[in-house]
Amino acid sequence: MSKSLLPRLAVALVVCRAAIGQCELQRLTAPNPETRSYGNSVALSPGFAVIGAPNDSTVHFEAGAVYVYRSTSSGWVGPDTLYASLPPPVAEEHFGDSVAIYEDTILVGAPGDGVGGAAFVFEYDGALWNPTATLIASDSTSGMAFGGAVALEGDRALIGALGSVGGTSAGAAYVFERSGSVWTETAKLAPSDGAPFDFFGGSLSLSGGLALIGSHTADGGAAYVYDHTAGWAEVQKLVPSDPAPHKSFGGDVAILGNTAVIGDRKDDTQGGRAGAAYVFERDGSTWTQAVKLLAGDGAALDEFGSSVAIEAGRIAVGAAGPNVLGSAYVLLEHPSGWTHRAKLVPSDGGLFTEFGSTLAIAGDSILVGARNASGPFGKRGAAYVFQMPSFATAYCFGVACPCGNDDPVYGCASSSLGLDGIPQGGLLAACGSASVASDDLVLTASQLPASQPGIFFMGGSAIELPFGDGKRCVGAGGIGIFRYLPPAFSGPTGTITLGPGIALRSQTFSAGGRIDAGETWHFQGWFRDPAGPCGTAFNLTNGLALTFAP
Repeated sequence: MSKSLLPRLAVALVVCRAAIGQCELQRLTAPNPETRSYGNSVALSPGFAVIGAPNDSTVHFEAGAVYVYRSTSSGWVGPDTLYASLPPPVAEEHFGDSVAIYEDTILVGAPGDGVGGAAFVFEYDGALWNPTATLIASDSTSGMAFGGAVALEGDRALIGALGSVGGTSAGAAYVFERSGSVWTETAKLAPSDGAPFDFFGGSLSLSGGLALIGSHTADGGAAYVYDHTAGWAEVQKLVPSDPAPHKSFGGDVAILGNTAVIGDRKDDTQGGRAGAAYVFERDGSTWTQAVKLLAGDGAALDEFGSSVAIEAGRIAVGAAGPNVLGSAYVLLEHPSGWTHRAKLVPSDGGLFTEFGSTLAIAGDSILVGARNASGPFGKRGAAYVFQMPSFATAYCFGVACPCGNDDPVYGCASSSLGLDGIPQGGLLAACGSASVASDDLVLTASQLPASQPGIFFMGGSAIELPFGDGKRCVGAGGIGIFRYLPPAFSGPTGTITLGPGIALRSQTFSAGGRIDAGETWHFQGWFRDPAGPCGTAFNLTNGLALTFAP
């Protein structure tokens, strides 16, 4: 991880380099052949995943639908299907263009509904999601696209209308408050310097008494902060430290407490439309740019910053360039600043899926939309649920590799090629938990050469030394090196796994190698690579440090 020495200044830059094993828990796909653009919008809570499909034609042509899944011990089950109600769905309503969830309430935007669009409220009674309200702007007019973006927190809803103000696309946003079962419009928000084609309200977020609203084409983009305690006054306009007319700053936004994240998928620091994301922090009443985030492997057309989300010291950023392989990056907050935690890619990744165009975070789960992904009914879209284990720390990546075979996101590059045709390093993944009693930890080494042997090994310390075509990341640490044998074969997918039962298997090692609660162990994967770039015929993944719990 490359850290800025000045993490709190506007010129600070964080390049997302490190990677950690991700755990793709489930792939959700369009449930019928009439579903289209499934994953165009997503929302996530600890108990529910909400997926919008605004071009769903099950009821009427592109009337839209929303699919709700419930979390259980055996995975995400469902879906429950929601359609527009009060009034019923109509063609080209695009119900599900935006979605939000807060506890037992779901808010769904339908920018094509009626004259100027609508937003629909559903509440969960413990068994069903029931429609309870339809929200319409008090000054609804044709073409305002009310419902193109929605946010929900407690009894407050924020709804964007990016085509508002006389059809000029200057945009506006509306605040609704719930009292009992009644929703009332309480404020209309518009920027003090609004102009035609600003598309203000195309992205928005709520936190406490604050609203953050994006305007992604206003002279390169901006985001505006509004404060409920000041009568919903505009308190600050946020712009990047490096503004440019071609940028798309504000294309997506997220706010939590004193931190705001703003995407700019058109930033060209790493090439045309490579993208960036900006973190702003509030000190007192003033918001200041803290860091600019870039992908460590960023390249032209990646569109890093297509989507952003934030929760409890964690930021997620989507990179959904339509003509490249999509991905999502996760960063964690530390005293020294934001450090990169993971790069998420789908197990069935391919071109043109727009994986990362939408995403949401709840706890250790991340939901990522891919509205053009293929499924059982063709190219109808998909959404992926990932677990980001907080108990594992990745280290020792493919930088300064033995023969220049660098891959700064994984281990040193091998003969294995990614879907983009570029050599890639091996990735060590951790899923499950670090509980010795549960013993459900699973390690996965992926992106390996096909049908080659490999093993996992562990030791008491972290090192970083050239070894074969890669780096040895695990040292004895005065305890020893312990190998999990016999070797496994990577098969056609280039993947080997270890676990569950890793702690139990360690009991067969000598006394020093037996895993107990409270101990930190370092793991790595070794694999044969006869066609490897450096000619030693073997390579290794990145390293992974895990501290075990009872």
